[in-house]
Amino acid sequence: MFDKDLIVLMDQTFENKGHVISYLSHLANPNVDDAEKYQEDVFAREAAIATFIGFGTAMPHAKSTAANKPFVIYARLKEPVQWGDENEFATQLFMIGVPHDASGKNARLHLQIIAALSRSLIHESFRRRLDEAQSQEAIFALLKEIEEEIQP
Repeated sequence: MFDKDLIVLMDQTFENKGHVISYLSHLANPNVDDAEKYQEDVFAREAAIATFIGFGTAMPHAKSTAANKPFVIYARLKEPVQWGDENEFATQLFMIGVPHDASGKNARLHLQIIAALSRSLIHESFRRRLDEAQSQEAIFALLKEIEEEIQP
């Protein structure tokens, strides 16, 4: 679910969350067959309710027919971006994609991923370790701890 190649430490700044979502949707990602469709699905979900969860963190996500396998993109932004209300700014993002299929097999998987991430993020020690991690490898090791809790 977590892939070291989908961990992005950003150098550039973004004007708004739409630009961030667009950028992340179009990363080279073997788990997405159609970046435009996946982006559309994330925007639709975000329009329903902003995915800011506190602690400077947002979890944009979508169940999408464009996703061929569950994944999480982690991004740390150089500058905060307003994500929800006027005082809600995100510097850390977990962008989640789960295949949407007619069988409903993955119906709850995105919720399991969000719950597992939230259980870790509620702890200041985990957030601090995530903030202090300076490489993809260090962040990947932290995220692999969370992955063990998720049962697809």
